[in-house]
Amino acid sequence: MKKTGNGRLRIQDNRGFTMIEIIVTIVIAAILGTIAIQFSGTSLSMSARTVARIKNSYTLNEVMEKITRDYGLWLEANPNEPISAFETQIQADYSAHIKDAATGTDSSYFVDATGDTAIDLLHLTLTDGTQSIVALFAK
Repeated sequence: MKKTGNGRLRIQDNRGFTMIEIIVTIVIAAILGTIAIQFSGTSLSMSARTVARIKNSYTLNEVMEKITRDYGLWLEANPNEPISAFETQIQADYSAHIKDAATGTDSSYFVDATGDTAIDLLHLTLTDGTQSIVALFAK
């Protein structure tokens, strides 16, 4: 309590924060900010990996569509040829390295074509790292 000029007592009004309360608040905010920054950094790096996987998957699908288109054209042009001839064409046209149009670098896409002459069936696997696409071509 404090005396006023006319002799009356008044209750002291303590509005505001102490220095300890302000420092504790700043420390808690800094800890929460650090946690938030680490979480968002991890999220951004993981999303970049997802985008790269989708891009590689799209490229694999695009190559497989081109091979399927070429198979249809080859089948029309060579109705009496064994399917092993198409396997030779795949190995020539789609070698183990395909130029990445976006970066200009070589991306290793492994083309595994194994033909069974008794059944006239071609098993084709396109692989890029951990992603693979498998197709069966029959005559």
